[in-house]
Amino acid sequence: MIYDKKNNGFTLVELLAVIAILGIVALIVTPRIVNVISESQVKAEQRSVDGLKHAIEIAVGEIMLDDDYARGQIKCKLGSKMSDTEKGNVSQLNEEETYCWDKKKPKETIMQVSYGGTRVKADEISVDMETGEVAIKDAQVGDSSNKYSIGEIAVRLEDTIEDLLATGNTTSGEGEIFTDDYGNIRYRGKNPNNYVKFNDETWRIIGIVDGKIKLIRNESIGNYSWDSSDTSINGGLGINEWSQADLMKLLNPGYETEIGGSLYWNSVSGNCYYSYNNATTACDFTGSNGKPKGLSKKAQDMIQKTTWYLGGYNANITTKQMYDYERSGENLGRQEPLKGDTVTRQQTWIGHVGLMYSSDYGYAANASCSSDTILNGYQTICKDSDWLYNNSTEWLITSTPNTESSLNILTEYGMLNNGFSGYVHYGVRPVVHLKSSVKITGGTGKADDMYILG
Repeated sequence: MIYDKKNNGFTLVELLAVIAILGIVALIVTPRIVNVISESQVKAEQRSVDGLKHAIEIAVGEIMLDDDYARGQIKCKLGSKMSDTEKGNVSQLNEEETYCWDKKKPKETIMQVSYGGTRVKADEISVDMETGEVAIKDAQVGDSSNKYSIGEIAVRLEDTIEDLLATGNTTSGEGEIFTDDYGNIRYRGKNPNNYVKFNDETWRIIGIVDGKIKLIRNESIGNYSWDSSDTSINGGLGINEWSQADLMKLLNPGYETEIGGSLYWNSVSGNCYYSYNNATTACDFTGSNGKPKGLSKKAQDMIQKTTWYLGGYNANITTKQMYDYERSGENLGRQEPLKGDTVTRQQTWIGHVGLMYSSDYGYAANASCSSDTILNGYQTICKDSDWLYNNSTEWLITSTPNTESSLNILTEYGMLNNGFSGYVHYGVRPVVHLKSSVKITGGTGKADDMYILG
């Protein structure tokens, strides 16, 4: 028998060589195949996210095209049946049971959106209800299905602060929104949800006072003198009239050539008045090294220049009485020229940054205090229910009668008392009025979720 070597097959060495070659090929080709599959999955998932975005855009567009839609003021709930209670809260109703919230109700639109594609879970959906632009953040894509409903999406529309406060008597955190004796809308109580991010700091909304949105910085920017101790006036105790006070010049623009002038407004450092006998101290509003910062350009652009009232009275009256005196132009002190016999006392001042009125503090206490309790008795039963109480002594803008130097101050004990403008240094919490065009673009007003302005 003749042995045919050609039919012996592969030798072990040859077989191992083939396996090695195949392994090398697999190492080269497999990652490329995996990458192609992975890239295809990513593209498919991105198409699904884009599909969701487009579906939301269509739903938003339908709302924006509605004849009743006006910026962010009309909120519609689409495709849902209503209870009898809900029907009592709507301003219009059609046969399809699509309805709009009354303008004084919470500003929210609910949309039921469906689309064909894979499941998408978005951690955050942002909708600009003026432009219709939709943004989806951190979308997660799941298993595919023929049709997936993302359910009800709650879209918070941009509210103006006037819209927010126009609801009348409304519970707010540990407090409420109410209308005072003169038609101003205010927050009152121990700790209402009126926190707002302004100037990249924590401020709080006092309310809508004299027709304008009023904010106060939550913390003091430091202790400063109200006025320098001009020895020609009342024995060197300074002037208690805000339009001439050195503290006013510290906070507002246009006084850059004076000692301490416009430092806070311009976010700069320098010397400013600090104590009796014209003493000065270094004042730094740059925000560096833990120092308080002045106003940013963005914050300045939101501030409405407005009229401030400079009247007042001793704190042995009620909040309602004090409000009248503040605006009456009476009891402004001795009616004579001040500061070198060149400027007379003013009943009002027009400017950007002021301080809170005595009546602001009075109305911030709960309902049992805010109108009938004497202001210099607030320390006994009212301070703990007054959100403006800050456990420190601070200046108010309100003067007292019959002297050129005496002012209302809020003491660390929670009552109002008298202080002398050029004799001491107390805490300063700036107060501003906002332009009516400023909107709330996020947040709920809680301390850990402050309103965001835009």
